[in-house]
Amino acid sequence: MNMIQSDLIKDIKHYKELESSLEHLEEQIDKEARQLLKELQKIDGWQCMIKACKDHYAKYPKKFFDWCSVTHTDSAVQFVKGYSDGDEYEVMEIDLHNSLAMQVRNKQIELRGEAQRKQQEIKEKELAELKRLKEKYE
Repeated sequence: MNMIQSDLIKDIKHYKELESSLEHLEEQIDKEARQLLKELQKIDGWQCMIKACKDHYAKYPKKFFDWCSVTHTDSAVQFVKGYSDGDEYEVMEIDLHNSLAMQVRNKQIELRGEAQRKQQEIKEKELAELKRLKEKYE
């Protein structure tokens, strides 16, 4: 056996060891993300954090997140739901740098603001229509 073969054997063995370590870390990240989700679910109004698949979650609230996979960035974990047609949706993202309660509170404020903006847009459209009709029939 020559030197290159010997080096390849060592490198392949090292690669397999690293691969095993990565699998273990991936499983640990998944486990800890699901524990974090359970902590989030103890906060009143936590459901506001759900970004996608709300109807599917509503049908199966106890099982739904078990069907999601966990992904991550340096600063957050995401729960992703894949469907048989190939579509994938990021259902929720949990920031790892802010408290869970603060994230829920901030999301509730954001959603209220969006609802108020939508109401304001509807009012403005209705007022514009009233103005148009008033001018038309005067």
